[in-house]
Order: sequence, then C-alpha cells, then structure tokens
Amino acid sequence: METRPKYINQNSFYGSDYFLSRVGYEDKWNRVKRLGDAYYENELIERSITEKLGTRFLNGKEISAKDLMDNAAEEAKKNGLTIGKSLTKEQIAKLDKDIVWYEYQNVDGIQVLVPKIYLSKNTLKNLNNDSRSRITGIENTYVRTGNLENTGLIGGYGNTYVEAKEVN
Repeated sequence: METRPKYINQNSFYGSDYFLSRVGYEDKWNRVKRLGDAYYENELIERSITEKLGTRFLNGKEISAKDLMDNAAEEAKKNGLTIGKSLTKEQIAKLDKDIVWYEYQNVDGIQVLVPKIYLSKNTLKNLNNDSRSRITGIENTYVRTGNLENTGLIGGYGNTYVEAKEVN
C-alpha cells in the first residue's frame, strides 16, 4: 500500500524504514517486503493502539509510533527479539516498555512485515486497574440511551455519535 505523495508528506511519519534502522537490520532492505509506506504503517499502529487501550494516550502522554519503535530497539537488545518473528510469552513478560514489532504475515500470498503492538506488564497492570468504562469503535461508534453517565471514555477512530435524553 502506497500513499499518494501529492497529498501526504512521508517525512512526517515513522515506518518500517525507521524501525529497521533503529533495530540494526543489516540485510538488503529492498529484499524486505512491507505492508505499506510510513503513512499507512502509522495509521495501522495508531488504530492498533486505540483498539488495545481505547485511547492514544497513556499516563497523560500521547503514544507515538516513533516512541514505540525506539522502545523496540532497546527491548530487542535486552530480550533477543528477532525481526519478522512474533514474540514468545516469555519475551512479552520481560518487556519493560511498550513496543511496536514488525512480524512476517502472509498477505495475498506474499510474506510482508506488519507492525504489531506489544504492551509491557506495567501498562497491562495499569489497564487492569483502570475502573473507568470505555466505549470504543473502529469505524463508526453509536451510543443511544436514555441517561448517559460518562465516567470514562467514549470514542471511535471514525465517527462517534451519542444520543441521550440526559448526559452527566
């Protein structure tokens, strides 16, 4: 997948080129098939974060693809991660930071590197201790109720509609 350069400045986004340079990939880059360009990969990463967390913010800070890739470089050295391979349960348990890791997937019969988000044990602990409610969706999120008591997050990656007689 490639974005039309007329509309998107690719230099504003971090994708697999940046990731591979950070983790020290040494083979010929043109041999590695990627799912898309930096813009497309950023979109996938942001959607994945929103799906997992219900928001793009963690501890009051926006999570960026660049931060996750920088974290991945550190974690790869500490935990012996291999580009293209999914993390084992043991490797996931050892993560001190949230990361994006590129793994091989078969897409239309072609092996391509695809970004996948892995959350650290600290993030997972914070999520499990978070008692706020969340309503999230990918394309369209529609909430219809009589009374809405919002003590958490209502959001969607696309359009979000809330219809209520009373909102508190």
